[in-house]
Amino acid sequence: MRIKWADQKVHDWSSDCTVCVWCLEGFNLLNTISLTSAICHIGVSCDSTFLLVACEDNSVHVRSLTTGSDVHCLLGHHGKVTSLCFARDNCRCVVGCHDGKIYIYDIHSAKLLQTLGGHSDAVVSLQTQQQDTFLISAGGSKILVWNFYSKRNEGTRAKTCKVNTHRDVVTCVAVSRDGNLAVSGSKDHLVKAWHLSSGETHTTLEGHSGPITCVAFAPNGLFVVSGSEDMTLRVWGLTLGLIVSTFK
Repeated sequence: MRIKWADQKVHDWSSDCTVCVWCLEGFNLLNTISLTSAICHIGVSCDSTFLLVACEDNSVHVRSLTTGSDVHCLLGHHGKVTSLCFARDNCRCVVGCHDGKIYIYDIHSAKLLQTLGGHSDAVVSLQTQQQDTFLISAGGSKILVWNFYSKRNEGTRAKTCKVNTHRDVVTCVAVSRDGNLAVSGSKDHLVKAWHLSSGETHTTLEGHSGPITCVAFAPNGLFVVSGSEDMTLRVWGLTLGLIVSTFK
């Protein structure tokens, strides 16, 4: 599920080959976008113009979010698609695959701009920083932070740092609104907040008894929410690194 708070819309997808767009205000179904294969991952561009869809047949489509019409089918990636995201410039998208490769495309031309190698495991999470300064990728127990310049003639340069924060597979990553901190969850039951510029750990949040499945920042950047296979949702205060609330 993807929520666009600015537009008050929810986008969800299913193995029935459809993406549904809902209005948050009245919970009305606004649009249903159909594809020819079961859907595995979706992304929504920051300007709510494009929908990025990865299907079970390994195809990746760029669709118009308004009409649902097919804009492009992206080619050149190899292996099963395991993650994807849009750049904040609304001009590029990023696709991560099971073979550890990351592919960057121009949304408007469908051109493959660059292929990044650095992971030996499936890339399970991709996040861009607010100003597209950094691209964060997670695969296996490794997190890489890449320079992600928006100038087309510069491309994505060598990674700035490798983040060694977890002892087991990283399952999820989120970036704070100001772009200074990132938070990651892992099968090691830990949630870690760390500095994007240096990769140094800001705080380690311990309390879950199962693998972490999802993480998110509060809009003010002072709190982190984490979900786990231990059937709990926890809210953490980053200032002291303490649990504020637990939901079971």
